[in-house]
Amino acid sequence: MEIFNQQNNQNEPYKRPPIDEENQSIFPRRVLAFSLPLWEKVVFFIIGFLGLQLVSILIQVILLSIPALQNNTDLLLSLLNFCTYFIILIAFVLLMIFDHRKTYVQFLQEFRDVKAYKYSLIGFACLIFINYLFGLVYSFVPFYGSNNNQEGIESMTLSQPALLFFTTVIFAPIVEELTYRVGLGESIASKAKPIIAIILSSVIFGLIHFDFSSISSLITAEAEAKQAALENFIVELMNLPIYISSGIILCSIYFISGRLSTSICCHVINNLFSYIILFI
Repeated sequence: MEIFNQQNNQNEPYKRPPIDEENQSIFPRRVLAFSLPLWEKVVFFIIGFLGLQLVSILIQVILLSIPALQNNTDLLLSLLNFCTYFIILIAFVLLMIFDHRKTYVQFLQEFRDVKAYKYSLIGFACLIFINYLFGLVYSFVPFYGSNNNQEGIESMTLSQPALLFFTTVIFAPIVEELTYRVGLGESIASKAKPIIAIILSSVIFGLIHFDFSSISSLITAEAEAKQAALENFIVELMNLPIYISSGIILCSIYFISGRLSTSICCHVINNLFSYIILFI
């Protein structure tokens, strides 16, 4: 607690540099980047990455002990994702409250700035274009389709729309932006150039959406199921660049705008768009 108190006494409200100073670089000073110590950025990543896995396992054990859920896979998985992301989000909020830096207050005030939404819309347009471009290229592959991760989300959304709305449209974007933009991206940026941080954090962001079980399925598949397993593995590989590209776009608009609110809003808009499309 002593460490926290010392840091908080030294912590001053973040002041943006003059416009001419910001324009000297494509990557202006970022509110959370220059106000949070490295250890706190690392904690954000640990909570969002390892914490998410551990909480997911714990919640799964609890839910599987409920008889009514054992025969309803979609409801079980929907509750699992909802509870897991909600708990991690609460953990982030508690970390902010415990540290009580003035920076977090300013971060919340960013959402009142129209500029945040301007960058968010630009980022969303880039995400739509990237998805369209990959979809156009992949349309020539006969067996191409949604990967396991996307198919699971679609099935849960159609079965449990309310739970998935909060999970995918609200909780997940906030948790993932704090984890991979602030936690991972800023941790790397503190030791390397921003462009390196953008690329590395985006690759890891893409890999968390990759179904590694497709590799083991390909290895262990029987002869008659080998072709299906191979196609599934190829689809996973084909979707990986899409997720990495999405990570690059989200991380870039955060680094370029200097505001985390931009990438959060862009992520929310993109997920909301995907959510609505499922019901059209």
